[in-house]
Amino acid sequence: MFDKDLQDFVDGMFRHEINNYQLALSANRYLFEESEDEQEKLGLEKKILTLSQKIKNLEEEWGKYQKAGHKMEWHALSDIFKNNDISKININIVNDLAVITPAIIMSSLINNTIMHGGEGVNRIDVWWRKTSNGIIIVYEDNGLGVSEIKKPHIFKKGFGDHTGLGLYLVKEVLNRLGCDITENGTYGKGARFEIQIPEGAYKLY
Repeated sequence: MFDKDLQDFVDGMFRHEINNYQLALSANRYLFEESEDEQEKLGLEKKILTLSQKIKNLEEEWGKYQKAGHKMEWHALSDIFKNNDISKININIVNDLAVITPAIIMSSLINNTIMHGGEGVNRIDVWWRKTSNGIIIVYEDNGLGVSEIKKPHIFKKGFGDHTGLGLYLVKEVLNRLGCDITENGTYGKGARFEIQIPEGAYKLY
């Protein structure tokens, strides 16, 4: 049952965002056609291009979620990375384990590294450590990292230049599973995400 609830939540979120941007796109196209002011039309044209790209990004991101699936299955960290196209990045999994979360969670972090890590990013390190009530999975890359100004906002809906849903959905899905995620990397040295997983939601090898 939870699989369907999760799928409905994610699909509903993407439909809602795409619909909002499509309405805004239609309104700006109408204004463009009605306007006789060339300067105003240039501004509207830029808005139309931006909105069209936003819709395209959302549709692509939604497709990734649908491809990865929403099923609550056991996924080994090594298998999740193996199924992602990250040939230009060296993956170092220090200690493997299986987690009962949708594979899209880790895939979204990989996508975040590729999109925002900068040209020099070429390494991702993943390991876990035991805590008193579960484990923490650490995902760390050697990219640009997250600035102190952006840190409080990266998990908020609408933040970012791509879809505004990536890390927001990651946190929302994890929270619905009784997990959580934080970012505590050092700007200029790379992003570092820590995912808190409770007892019963992971398997050690």
